[in-house]
Amino acid sequence: MFKQVTEYLDATVKSFESVPDAAFFHSSHPGMEKLASICMFLMVVGEQINKIDKLTHGKLLSQYTDINWRRITAFRNIVAHEYIHIDSEIVFNICANEIEPLLRTVNKIVDSFR
Repeated sequence: MFKQVTEYLDATVKSFESVPDAAFFHSSHPGMEKLASICMFLMVVGEQINKIDKLTHGKLLSQYTDINWRRITAFRNIVAHEYIHIDSEIVFNICANEIEPLLRTVNKIVDSFR
């Protein structure tokens, strides 16, 4: 599951490279496609994080307090159930500020099992 999280976070980073600002997501069809793909990647990440937390009975992820795991799964729920209400500024900020720290933490968790 962590491998999938890493793959989808990497895909998010790659997709976000060409996004100059949040307005880009609504400025053109390619921007809307970019928003949709990033949201799908983040939804998969949230789903996997939720599964990992359930499988470990909340004990594994709670050891890594630098990440707000609940917000990740909450965002997944918004993407899955209320897609029309997604705020492109929030998606932009997640990509710009939260993906890299999350990726580092996930890699740290994976390394702890080696």
